[in-house]
Amino acid sequence: MADGPFDHHDLAALNEGAAQVPGFVPGSTGLIVAPLGGTSGITGTGGGDGADLVRGPGDVFGAWPV
Repeated sequence: MADGPFDHHDLAALNEGAAQVPGFVPGSTGLIVAPLGGTSGITGTGGGDGADLVRGPGDVFGAWPV
């Protein structure tokens, strides 16, 4: 991943790598994106961009109370 927001090129690479994980079924298994630098054009709303859910780092870390 290059510097800058997570974009469609990064998502394509993630999908390719995820397909190598045992149990991951492209198009069936959910794909969650939580990049540190934000996203560019990826919504994760099931709109066909390839991500099922997009969250920011604050959402991920905020899920665990300290």
